[in-house]
Amino acid sequence: MAGRERAILAAALEEFLARGYGGASLSRIVARAGISKTTLYRRYPDKAALFRAVLDRQMARSRPAAPLAASGGAPLRLEEGLVRYADAMLAFALREEVRGVERLLCSEAHQFPELAAAAAARNARGVERIAAFLAQCAARDGMPCRDPHGAADQFIALLRGWYLEVLETGRRVTAAERRAWVERAVERFVAGRSAW
Repeated sequence: MAGRERAILAAALEEFLARGYGGASLSRIVARAGISKTTLYRRYPDKAALFRAVLDRQMARSRPAAPLAASGGAPLRLEEGLVRYADAMLAFALREEVRGVERLLCSEAHQFPELAAAAAARNARGVERIAAFLAQCAARDGMPCRDPHGAADQFIALLRGWYLEVLETGRRVTAAERRAWVERAVERFVAGRSAW
């Protein structure tokens, strides 16, 4: 990512976190990034596009495909891949900057449909990634999976529910606590594999 692009997205993130989506000013973002309004609007035609780019940058920084990649050339077992994915995504989501964006989404999405749409698009990418992994494991293991998308949707909802509970309560979670929860959740999820 070019330096100017990083500066724009960093300034936008700071502004959104400081003032919320509704209170964020594109003029302050332009000033903070040291660019012209023309430069900003050439890249992002409106505040919604800029916010979506902030979310996309966070997703890219989380490297969501990495935990599902084969290790040492051997494909991951179902449980191993799901644990690696869930633990990596939750560890990233618990970073303060990401928690701030999530709080913003939770508090303002009802007023701004574009926020809800951006959050839904982010969630859909996670569901698609897990659905593809479930289908790959089903084919490799010779176990039919009638609805990998539905199972993936439930898996992502399981992770999201735990994450939102942690976010809402302000609880600090250690890496060991997070990993233990992930392992238990994946074990229970995979126990229902025949119903997928």
